[in-house]
Amino acid sequence: MQIKVMLSTKKELVIPLNYNYQLQSSIYRVLGDNPEYADFIHNDGYGRYRMFTFGPIKGKYTINDGKMVINGNICFEVRSPSEEFCDVFEHSLLMRDTLCLFDTELEIRQVELSDIHIEKNIVDIVTVSPIAARYNLQDGSTIYYSPDQEEFTTLICRNLIAKYNAYTGKNGDTVSFRYTGNSKKIVTRYKNIWVTAYHMSAELSGTPELLDFAYQTGLGSRSAQGFGMFNIV
Repeated sequence: MQIKVMLSTKKELVIPLNYNYQLQSSIYRVLGDNPEYADFIHNDGYGRYRMFTFGPIKGKYTINDGKMVINGNICFEVRSPSEEFCDVFEHSLLMRDTLCLFDTELEIRQVELSDIHIEKNIVDIVTVSPIAARYNLQDGSTIYYSPDQEEFTTLICRNLIAKYNAYTGKNGDTVSFRYTGNSKKIVTRYKNIWVTAYHMSAELSGTPELLDFAYQTGLGSRSAQGFGMFNIV
């Protein structure tokens, strides 16, 4: 399921270009209105997976001194395969008048719930937020791969299957990811970590259930940190 949150600000809002952590924190604060569920998602989840993703902030803005300067209304989208997650998040938003974002109380103008599903075995996709494919080395360092490297595809598929198995308890599903378009490299700071990810077009194939799961959770690493959301072309 998908939830679009529309907000309004009465004054100019200045936010950093690397805002994923702050936006994720706002999502967790909303979930915190249900402490038991928030504790489950934040500390337990499904193994090491949180099973949600979110997209970028959208609205009219300018870039000034390395920051986004926003005037007027903004919105962002959250997705999850979990009806419980969406119910808790939507209910908490509807019970609120404002959402604290970047230490600013923004008015919640509208909460829009959608239930788009994938029912095909093959879909063409385009990223909404960039996809990250990473591998952690034993010395604690991290390698990020680019779409033209075979490891990128391998890690994207492996991550999706692992999340799907953790969420459903099923095994044996397979998926194919094929990069089809020019990529754009995005380097973003999340807390004290630099994340390398890519905007791109791709072809995704597998069972409709698995592809739909990918649509709801995002592709690649760090999906709960605002990476890997995509739309169907």
